[in-house]
Amino acid sequence: VLRRKKKRRCLMAQMQQRQAANMRERKRMQSINDAFEGLRAHIPTLPYEKRLSKVDTLRLAIGYISFLAELVASDRAPDPHLHPPNHNDANRKVIVRSSRMSVDSVPHSLTWSHVRPHVI
Repeated sequence: VLRRKKKRRCLMAQMQQRQAANMRERKRMQSINDAFEGLRAHIPTLPYEKRLSKVDTLRLAIGYISFLAELVASDRAPDPHLHPPNHNDANRKVIVRSSRMSVDSVPHSLTWSHVRPHVI
């Protein structure tokens, strides 16, 4: 009789620990998903494209951050006449193809340009 009570307590404790661990994992995954949604909101994409996967989001973020870093570096150049822009780099486009893409799915793209509007 004593063994059964001990065994029940053990099983109950294990179930409670498992439930607590599951709850922590759900919260962790929700936190990660919220962070990806925030990142997706800051990456310029075309509005008609479907939702980016996590891998595609990271790839586009890397490309966009690289572009912004180049933009900042070009703003720091002392004289634009000494460092003329490379015409091949005037417009850039990053296309992300997922390994899970079907034949009829469209890849995601991110396009940007170094051309800035003139302020009068």
